[in-house]
Amino acid sequence: MQSQITTSKKSSIIVTCALLVIGALAPMLDSTMANIAVNSITQSLNTNVDNVQWVVTIYVLAIGIVVPIAGWAIDWITGKQLYIWALVGFLAGSIFSGMATNITMLIIGRIIQGAAAGIIIPTISTLVVRAANGKNLGYLMSVVGLPMVLMPILGPTIGGFIIDKLSWHWIFYINIPIVLISLVVLAL
Repeated sequence: MQSQITTSKKSSIIVTCALLVIGALAPMLDSTMANIAVNSITQSLNTNVDNVQWVVTIYVLAIGIVVPIAGWAIDWITGKQLYIWALVGFLAGSIFSGMATNITMLIIGRIIQGAAAGIIIPTISTLVVRAANGKNLGYLMSVVGLPMVLMPILGPTIGGFIIDKLSWHWIFYINIPIVLISLVVLAL
């Protein structure tokens, strides 16, 4: 009986990890896809490379600024609420970035995305550790970590395909279905 409970609990934690990772796919992809779009964005928005580099840099800066806040915020509201709100923020930032008609609008959208990603990424680790009660952390972190390592690697390939077949706007629009799927799954 004890092994059934342990196996059931372990399966439940793995399902929790998988559900959390779905939402993290978009920020992980987005971290490298925008790099591929620099030339397209420069031409489309009639700006220079210096300005467009802020699209990439501000995302990383926003993540770095918000990460320490995520640890505090997860105790202020529930982890699930924080994660859902961060996903909604990332969705809003993706829509705003995709609709950008000038460089300022795009940079603002990237700030929103980066701030949300800065909450999503550390919240996943915290929620997994709490769900597992500190047990089997190596295994669970590999379940969570593998997609987090693969997505930035796949980002340039996916981004290049999108730029080639569609437009730079789709670098951000591709996040919409990923985040919506994650929100729907989390609501169930």
